[in-house]
Amino acid sequence: MNNTIQEMKCPSCGGQVYFDTEGQEYAFCSHCGTQVFKEDTHFDKRVELEKHKLDTNKEIAIEQVKQDTVKKNTENVLWIVFAAIVAIIFIAFAVFG
Repeated sequence: MNNTIQEMKCPSCGGQVYFDTEGQEYAFCSHCGTQVFKEDTHFDKRVELEKHKLDTNKEIAIEQVKQDTVKKNTENVLWIVFAAIVAIIFIAFAVFG
């Protein structure tokens, strides 16, 4: 019997899953406990789906940061305009008033 160790990435968490015997059909991820089948024909598709989810979540987070930055910048500009108007009013009262 050949005791070749094979490894795969867990489709759930990406941790390493080791198959220590040639006839072993499945193993459990030591990180999250997911049962992983050696001959998993859907493995690559699930990994790609998880990558897509991560990329999508990353894009959403980046867009949220951009929107928050624009909102803060807009609020800052509004405060500056408000302060300038108040200053102009005080100056007008001091000069004409």
